[in-house]
Amino acid sequence: MILKVTIKVGRKVKLKIKNLASGFSLLEVLISLAIVGGLLMTIISTINYHIFVALRHKEITQTILLAQEKMLQIKECPVNQKGNFKHPFEGYLYEATVSSSPYTGLNLVCVSVRKDKEVFFVRKYVPK
Repeated sequence: MILKVTIKVGRKVKLKIKNLASGFSLLEVLISLAIVGGLLMTIISTINYHIFVALRHKEITQTILLAQEKMLQIKECPVNQKGNFKHPFEGYLYEATVSSSPYTGLNLVCVSVRKDKEVFFVRKYVPK
């Protein structure tokens, strides 16, 4: 609605009312809020997914590093072992097996690290 009223008395303006249609309508505001809400939900879900992936990679990396550490210990004293890791990795279980390989002068060392239902394996040939 456009309303423009001007009352002049002589050379001076006594009353001037202006009501021009300015601003946004309710429909425009609702549409823009829906668009912004959709964008925010997309950004939040993307961030949540990437946090999950980063935590998962951290756990996998930790498990592989524990397996490699146990592999170094087994190389010094090649015997079968089984047990738990010490603090702060109490939830991790390991099993290390040393077996002869088809290659002359080498043993196959296999270390498996388990956390919950997942198992990671590291295998390596080491000299006898």
